[in-house]
Amino acid sequence: FFNKIKFRFVFGRLLINEARQALRDGGFESLRAIADQRNRELRAFLLRQGLTAWKDSHCCERDLVHPPAPPTNVRLGNRSDHAVIDVILSASFPESQHGQPSLLRREEEGYRHYLVSHAGATVGAAAVQASGRRSWIKLIAVASSARRLGIGRQLLDGVIAAEAALGQRDMGLEVLADNPAALAAF
Repeated sequence: FFNKIKFRFVFGRLLINEARQALRDGGFESLRAIADQRNRELRAFLLRQGLTAWKDSHCCERDLVHPPAPPTNVRLGNRSDHAVIDVILSASFPESQHGQPSLLRREEEGYRHYLVSHAGATVGAAAVQASGRRSWIKLIAVASSARRLGIGRQLLDGVIAAEAALGQRDMGLEVLADNPAALAAF
């Protein structure tokens, strides 16, 4: 038992140090690790490696056995939509750099982008990445001018319905604990 714990500690420390160096070499300035709040051992280990607690988050997930009816104002994006998707996602998540170097590259990495329209204009977007038969909503945003109109719910329902139609079995999403509006929606 002791050797197993020691191995995990030594290997984990080595992995974090290598990741730090690789990120520095790539021009990045920070490292983020996600640890389940219930995993006290992992959280303590990360703190001992010099990482600091940033924000708590909640991982939400649901099965896609009974998806909602797809709203008619939500659709899968295409190349001609990349500019508006980038504007919407960047406005809500300026640090994410999701559109860098391009959304086309993100789509080559397995992302799908969805759009929602309201009154003839595109007002929301979502970035979804599949991992096996599970999809993860990585980013979801509604323009500030269209909030509190139910657009976010429509976009979420549309994404869930579309991913279920593609044969995905589960949907996951991480929400920061200090975002009560998002927690209530998801």
